[in-house]
Formats: sequence, structure tokens, C-alpha cells
Amino acid sequence: RENITRPDHIVGVASDARTDQVMFSRVVCLLAAVEAFSVAAPIADPSLVHALAGSADGCEHVYLDCGSNIGVQVRKLYEPSMYPKARQVRDLFRRYFGEEDAARSARTCAFGWEPNPRLETRLRKTQAAYNALGWRAHFYTRTALSTFDGTAVLNAENAQTDRHAWASSITHATLSTMNETFTVATLNLASFLEKVIADRVMPSGLEIGKVVMKLDVEGEEYKIIPHLIETRALCVIDVIFIEWHARYVRQSSMNLPVVKAQLDAFLNRTTNPSCKTQVVNLDDESYGRARENPGLPVWTLSRTPYR
Repeated sequence: RENITRPDHIVGVASDARTDQVMFSRVVCLLAAVEAFSVAAPIADPSLVHALAGSADGCEHVYLDCGSNIGVQVRKLYEPSMYPKARQVRDLFRRYFGEEDAARSARTCAFGWEPNPRLETRLRKTQAAYNALGWRAHFYTRTALSTFDGTAVLNAENAQTDRHAWASSITHATLSTMNETFTVATLNLASFLEKVIADRVMPSGLEIGKVVMKLDVEGEEYKIIPHLIETRALCVIDVIFIEWHARYVRQSSMNLPVVKAQLDAFLNRTTNPSCKTQVVNLDDESYGRARENPGLPVWTLSRTPYR
């Protein structure tokens, strides 16, 4: 910051003190916006993906919650005792991140993405409660995962129910019940894996930890998985569990059998022994309804989350 200078090649910029002061103020504001980028600020500019570099530094283990909804899966990581019926996903977290205790919460970071703006407030409060305890959970709201950085139109249900969320998707083949649209940011997931997760700086004296991903992106998986294969970014992940949404791609050439065949071929240990990624058949929908969940963490964390 001390070495900020005005680019002389910008056309129409006068080299007077007032202009320099204005430009300096604008640069400082831009830097502040980048530093403040978190749950409330989606990635609207492709260049801002670089601002995320370093955001996973110090994280031994990483959980990627792709399609966070109301944040239930992240809560199963940090507040496991509140979710006694979620045995499968809790066993998976134990296997890769360690026993359910405060030490695991301190060394495991969670990154979540949810494009539906109706769910933003709940995710903000959850993140704030965890961050206050020193737990590194980050929800990027109004942001959809895809194969590019930019923006997209999100199609969403305007359903006033107790369902765990309103269905929403940026794919072109939408459901008839999706009667509301929003413009949201998109993030290139492969780029994030390569630039932020694979290159993260580990805590002193520790080897690289584990990366677990849940992919539940309402049809966009048929674009994301082939892109992760093409870029080999899939190999950054230790284990991935995917919810497939065949209803979005019935008329597409990139359908479930095709993409699954690509995935199986890429992860063949004989032909691709260097890729460690495992695909787990896990679709944990427990505690999907809002009324099934405990109160927001800001109220529940006075109780021990580990039992």
C-alpha cells in the first residue's frame, strides 16, 4: 500500500495533486473492498478470484460446502452433537478430519457457497457465531459455483414453506415451479481449488491436510465435474460426495451416464495413479427442514457441541 502510484498511461488523467489524491482514495477503497470480501460480497468481477488467494492459509483441513442452503452440513461439522441422526456424514468427517472435539473445529476450515439471496441472513448469522469462537467458516452468498468467473441468472422457487430451501439453479433447464430470478456472481471452482486450496500455507510443522467436498449445485454438476477433470483440479480433493440432478439435463448430451463414465475413467487408479480423489455415495438430507434444526449457533453455542 505504501508504494501505490498513479499509472501514467491512463488516457485523460491529469498529473495534478487533486487527481492523484482522488485516485489514491479510489485505490484504497478498492483494497478495502477486496479485504472485506466475505459472506456479504459475491464475486462479481473475474479478477476478484485472486483476492481469495491466501484465504485458506493456516487451514490444516478444508471442507467445501458447494450448495450450502441454510448451512446444515457445515453445522454438522462444527456442532455434531446437535445432529445425532446424521451418522453417515459425521462418520465421514471423523475419518478425514479427526475426532469431534474443539481441536478439530480449530484446525478445519469450511467454505460454503449459496446463490439464493433468501438464505443470506441465516448464513451470515451462522458465520458470525462461528468466527466469534475462532472457527474459520466462510459463506459466500449470492454466489454460484460454475466453470467461469462472472455473473449468471439464478432461477429460484418463491416457496413460502418449511422446506430446507427453495430450489434454485443457474442451469438453463429449470423447473416449472421456479418463478423468480436473481442476478448472482459465479466462481470458477477449478480455479479456486488450484489457487486457494492446493496452494494454501499449512500451519508450521504440519503436512498438507485433507479436503472434503459436498457438491449439490442443482444441475451445474454436469458442467463442473467435466471441467474439474479437464483441469485436473478434481485431484486437489480427497473425497467428494455428489448429489446428481438428472431432471435438469434430460435433453442434454452431458447427462448422468456420460458424466459418471468420464468420472470413473479419470479416477481409474491404473491409468491415473497420481489422483487421490475418492467419490463417496452419500446423500445426507437429514435435518433438511428448518424446524428440525436447533436455533442459530449464536444461541446454541453456550452448550457443548461435542458429545
